[in-house]
Amino acid sequence: MFTLKYKPGLKWYQQPMFAVLFHVTSWVLIFSIPFFLRPNIEAATTHVRRVPQPPSVQAVFRLLLIAVFYLNAYILIPFLLQKKKVAWYIVSLVGVFAVVLLVMLMVNRYEDVESIPWRVPFFISVFPTLFILAISTTYRFIIDNVKNERNLKERQTEHLKTELSFLRSQVSPHFMFNVLNSAVSLARVRSTQLEPTLIKLSHLLRYMLYESDEDKVSLTKEREYLQNYIDLQQLRFADSVHIEFSSSGSFDSYLIEPMLLIPFVENAFKHGIGFIDKPEIHIRMEERAGELHFEVKNKFNPANQGSNDKHSGIGLVNVERRLNLLYGNEHKLTISNNNNWFYINLILQLR
Repeated sequence: MFTLKYKPGLKWYQQPMFAVLFHVTSWVLIFSIPFFLRPNIEAATTHVRRVPQPPSVQAVFRLLLIAVFYLNAYILIPFLLQKKKVAWYIVSLVGVFAVVLLVMLMVNRYEDVESIPWRVPFFISVFPTLFILAISTTYRFIIDNVKNERNLKERQTEHLKTELSFLRSQVSPHFMFNVLNSAVSLARVRSTQLEPTLIKLSHLLRYMLYESDEDKVSLTKEREYLQNYIDLQQLRFADSVHIEFSSSGSFDSYLIEPMLLIPFVENAFKHGIGFIDKPEIHIRMEERAGELHFEVKNKFNPANQGSNDKHSGIGLVNVERRLNLLYGNEHKLTISNNNNWFYINLILQLR
């Protein structure tokens, strides 16, 4: 049932009260047009003797036009025209015109018909009706178009959430394999470091299980997540891999999709170690004028290309897809390699 009460979740222009005020204001403006045009009409018809119409007749005629508007917009178009019953729709319009003409005959009883051409009463009845029907039809198609676009946007949003959930579910297991491999390696070669490693792992798991369920997280938390992961890798590799991580800027004021940056770092550790002379990994995270500049570079061995396991590309493929879905043209991702160095440069418009 239609109600004028405030409905939470709707924008101000979608509230029922706004719709009522909009319609009332529109009708007031439409019926005010003849009043503003009256001086010009009277000047052009000074030779015609006119008998003023009673206000009651004018009111009835205007109420009839309002009825025509809503009859066409909410009954004839939805139940006849949009259901391909064109013939019935045309017949209904003829009936509408017949009713309007009958009302105009009542109006013309108060006119001096001897001094007015017979065409005038006809045009007086036809033109307002055609005008109202045109506005009514346009109004109906506009609200239907807005409704269809809103439904399409909602479906796209739901599809996006489903796809992002699937992509994120692929990232998490891939990350867990890497972390568990790190813990196993520490248990074998550095047992005294196993306890701090497990503590770091607990922080990472807490982030994955609780924070990553949010649509957005603080950029500060994402940076801390990366720091924990890098610390864990430093415990694993010690001095065998040169690792640098730097961050600067204001992170507290911005939000970001959780676990969006970790695949780039994972990829650097996966392909930047092993059969590489003096492996190096450099990671830089900087907020600059509302933009995130994220860079990862690592040495790699061209001889190892193509020899990785079949799951090696999951992380980067997913993060590229997520960036396209979430940020569209608001990001720029560059992936390149040169002189045995692999480069990833991401510029992201923060929100």
